[in-house]
Amino acid sequence: LDALVRGGRVTAGQRALANALGVVPLLTLSVSGRAKPGGAAWGFPRACAKLVEKALARTRGLPAPTWGVAHFGAPQLAARIAEELLGRRPGSDAFLMEIAPVLAAHAGPGAVAVGFLGLRTR
Repeated sequence: LDALVRGGRVTAGQRALANALGVVPLLTLSVSGRAKPGGAAWGFPRACAKLVEKALARTRGLPAPTWGVAHFGAPQLAARIAEELLGRRPGSDAFLMEIAPVLAAHAGPGAVAVGFLGLRTR
């Protein structure tokens, strides 16, 4: 949350409350690329599970999405999330990549993002 406070997306008060409650925020990107609130979860493991569920929900109707799992200093976590996605969507593919430094400055160390490519069938 420190990087989000520095970037002006979260106030210091919101950070203190989230830290006290163990809440981890999720962000999503609009079609135009703007960050917007994407929910929250109680604790980091639940936040990771929610990230996977959101990615799976967004790809319903895609026959075999290709997942892009980006991270900043968290290659093992990114690999674990990619494995979960591949296990839940047989026939899909995934690649891992490190987040560009300019994005990492806003997200902070340990950040993970999931995107996908694929053609809709409906």
